[in-house]
This record gives sequence, C-alpha cells and structure tokens, in this order.
Amino acid sequence: MFNNVKWIFFDVGSTIVDEHLAYEHRMKEIADLSGETYKNVYRMAVDFYRQNKKGDLCVAKKFGIELPKWHAEDELLYEEAKDCLEFLSGKYKIGIIANQAPGTKERLEKYGILKYIDLVVASAEEGVSKPDRRIFEITLERAGCKASEAVMIGDRIDNDSAVVIIVVSVHRLLNVPCYLGNARNLKNGTSGIVGSVIRSNLSRYKSLHASPFENFR
Repeated sequence: MFNNVKWIFFDVGSTIVDEHLAYEHRMKEIADLSGETYKNVYRMAVDFYRQNKKGDLCVAKKFGIELPKWHAEDELLYEEAKDCLEFLSGKYKIGIIANQAPGTKERLEKYGILKYIDLVVASAEEGVSKPDRRIFEITLERAGCKASEAVMIGDRIDNDSAVVIIVVSVHRLLNVPCYLGNARNLKNGTSGIVGSVIRSNLSRYKSLHASPFENFR
C-alpha cells in the first residue's frame, strides 16, 4: 500500500517540537493558582491524558481556574528533527497538519526547517482544528493529493494517534494510517514501524493496514 505514498504529513507539538518544558511550566502555574502540589497536578493531568483528554485543561477546570497561557519560549525543536525532515523531503512531499496558535510558518522558519516543508495547514489560520474532518479535506485539496497517497505522523489518539508503537487510524472517519512517535524515533529508527519510514522501507508493511485515507472519497 505504501508504494503510492507521495505525501507525509506531520503534527508539530510533541512530534517535531519538544513541548515537555512548556507543559511543565503550565502545570507549575496550575499548582500555584490552585494551591495544590505540582506532584498532584501532574498526576491528575496524566490520568486525563490517559483517557485521551487534554490533561492540563481538564485539571484547570477541575480546580475552577483559568488555563494559564502557553509558554512558547519553552518549546524546543527535537535535535533529530532537521535530519529527519531533510531525509524524508528527498523522497516525499512533506506537509504539516497541526492545531497551533497563529504564526506556525514563522516558527518553523525560525527553527530552520520550513525549507523541508511543502505545505503548512494550521488550525489558527484555517478556523478549524483536528480531529475535524475539514482540516484534512483542506490539506488534501491544497496538496493536490489523492487520499491513497498520504500518511500522517502524530502523537495523539484523539487528534492524530497515540504515543505507542502501533499503526492506527488518525481519524476513524478518514481511516488514515498514522505512524506514531516523534522526530527522535524517526531519525534513530527505534520505533518499529515509525523507524521504517526513515529507512524508506515502507513496502514491507503493506499487509498491515488498509490503504491510506481509504474511506476519504
């Protein structure tokens, strides 16, 4: 099924960009505002994330406080991201489908990776967020890409996939195969099927899943 793949679409947060420091910053602020310990806030957030919910938002609501602002200055590009994208961009068209604040292109340019990316579709500019089907429709139309020619790499089961090493659908309405993990596993080839992408050995896995975007017609 992968012989026809022309486009690989990436999420941004926790896929290309390491957000763990930004999340820690937000959790500490939630703890300060709520009077709870950081340990308890973190534990509760993890419990929500395991239910595929936005843990930070759910914890803030639980304590009746406004969600603290996101500290984008804490974000870091995964050190393997440039090599990963450079490698893949020599073989495939690379796109971004991400729920992001305004200015995604500018941030990718700042990180020095926009040159490897052919298309950026971000929620702030489009007015629609994943997992809404429309953001995928917009992306395919702009890419001039057939449903059978696309795969997605992401980190969340509700929006993209889960941070586990399996193949799943990005969105059950679309039936999009999704490679799980981030730029680090992609470059190092340590994440099973994720590693297969960086090794450009997609065809050996063709029996594992239906065609990409199979039902998206």
